[in-house]
Amino acid sequence: MVKHFTEAEKIKMVSNYEANMSKQDIMIKCPISKLNLNKVLKRYANTSNIKRKKGSGRPKAFNDFQIDLMKKKIEKFPKIVSIKITEEINSEFNTNYSARTIRNYLKTVDLSAFRPLKKPLLSSKNIFSTFQYSKEHLWNSEAYWKKVLWPDDTKINLFGSDGMVYLRRPRGFRGKENFMTPTVKHGKGSIMVWGCFSYEGVGRIEIIKGNMIALYYTKILNRNLFKSVDELSISDNYIFQQDNDPKHKAALTNEFFDKNNVEVLNWPSQSSDMNPIENLWHYLKIQVHKRKPKNLKELEEFVVDEWFKIPQEMCKNLVNSVPKRIEQLYKSKGRSTLY
Repeated sequence: MVKHFTEAEKIKMVSNYEANMSKQDIMIKCPISKLNLNKVLKRYANTSNIKRKKGSGRPKAFNDFQIDLMKKKIEKFPKIVSIKITEEINSEFNTNYSARTIRNYLKTVDLSAFRPLKKPLLSSKNIFSTFQYSKEHLWNSEAYWKKVLWPDDTKINLFGSDGMVYLRRPRGFRGKENFMTPTVKHGKGSIMVWGCFSYEGVGRIEIIKGNMIALYYTKILNRNLFKSVDELSISDNYIFQQDNDPKHKAALTNEFFDKNNVEVLNWPSQSSDMNPIENLWHYLKIQVHKRKPKNLKELEEFVVDEWFKIPQEMCKNLVNSVPKRIEQLYKSKGRSTLY
């Protein structure tokens, strides 16, 4: 895009030239191309004025009506592609704009294309329950959230994300190894892990080797829950958070909590954006994939190793964010938030 210099910048160029500064030095100091500097100096020499002539320069690509139409289409259909917008504009106004011209213009008015933020699809029941939850916990103190132990399980892929990944490469390099994503036969390129953390830091982590039914889940808790609260020094009046997954609500699981006097904070369904451990999982996966594990054994080793390297300060910051998450949930009346 051509840069338009301010009047102050042009005055400075002319003043420097009249003070016998060389054009080369002015070009370096400003900076400006030789062609544009000569234009400024010539205009001043001919007119004693550094202002551009009104109406000069390249005309606007689109008139106000076309601009308004594009904005309204994007507001109504945010997923519309630039080719479709181009077709409609050209058909409506009998023009011959290219899709590139449309895309470039949309960027200048802050309407660039982005991959959409992924959020769980919420039913009216989900929205109601999360809104009720936000009202119940809106005024909880910081001390309350510091007592909570946040557990969860997650899938970690050997070679990165399950989702769509973009990369940039030169033309003709599609088959080069550096520009490929390795895959594993039969989909066995991932592991499942369970972990927990609190304000005081990370607790235990375990690689899941069986089917996550209620029986296996209670065994994980038996092996890791009490050791975690002891090691984190939160054994006095701690609160165990969990969502409404069927294995979490099973009779066997409830019996385990009753028998061991565990206070449970039930989390609404489809509200993973409210759970700070999701941010911890994201960080863990980034750190693990930086080490480029070659097989599942290395993946397991790196996961455990990187888990215990997670800084306590990160855990504190995540727990401190919970009141703001609850507030956003309340303001959105139970709908998705930016967390």
